[in-house]
Amino acid sequence: MLTHSEAARIAVIAALMLAPTASFACRCIEPGPPAGNYRRAAAVFVGTVTSVKQDAEQTLTATMTVTQSWKKPLGGEVDVSTEAGTCAATLTPGVTYLLYVREAPARPGFSTERCMGNLPIEAADKPLAWLKRNVKSPATATRP
Repeated sequence: MLTHSEAARIAVIAALMLAPTASFACRCIEPGPPAGNYRRAAAVFVGTVTSVKQDAEQTLTATMTVTQSWKKPLGGEVDVSTEAGTCAATLTPGVTYLLYVREAPARPGFSTERCMGNLPIEAADKPLAWLKRNVKSPATATRP
């Protein structure tokens, strides 16, 4: 027969073994409300991915041609990085996206992730309409 302390130890071990492991999946509401996505971003733009490369740390960097921007005047090409993993943004060559980005802390250009509200342009009608309706300074938009 088990003593009370032995039974307690077995119960703790069993609980630890049966407990779900920590999950590191992104948790976000996709695509999120346009107002919140806009507020959290350093820049918002429509751009087409021209190339994607991956470095040794598994960070993907997409070079994008910007066709329209909000919050920060952007023109020509920008680099946008995303960390590999479950939170990585999808950036496919040849595809045009509405992207919400922040300044990249460790590299030139910008960074983004899946939970920031990024959408392929075909699915971006509502956030684009919100931007056109609510952004007060259209002079910051760039259309090369």
